[in-house]
Amino acid sequence: MESAHAPKEAVIKFIFTLCWSNEYLSDPVRFRQLVQAGFFPMSYEGYKNQSHAMLNFDSSPWVHKITCPVLIVAGDEDLLADVSDAEMMHNAIRKTEFYCFKKVGHIAFMERQEAFNTLIMNFISSVGN
Repeated sequence: MESAHAPKEAVIKFIFTLCWSNEYLSDPVRFRQLVQAGFFPMSYEGYKNQSHAMLNFDSSPWVHKITCPVLIVAGDEDLLADVSDAEMMHNAIRKTEFYCFKKVGHIAFMERQEAFNTLIMNFISSVGN
């Protein structure tokens, strides 16, 4: 399958709308910096494979067998991984902590860096004891 040969900037802007929240992208300086940086230097083949994996991967038959502690993090404006999928995993896996960031898209670690890092460090500390 051939790529659509869309202008790179158009592809980048489209991907941004899938990955970040409206609030995060509403800062024109940040948005311009992200576009200029070309934040997603993934090849067409990489996007195709990633899309295939997201559309075809199904852990529901075995996810309940996970026994180690798991931290599940979601964003309520994530257009790539719906919060309901994270909630399904939370309900299926016994030892989970679940946190959903409000007004955050797919890339929570960038949108809420401090809160995300604190969440991760607290989880690691709690399971390390």
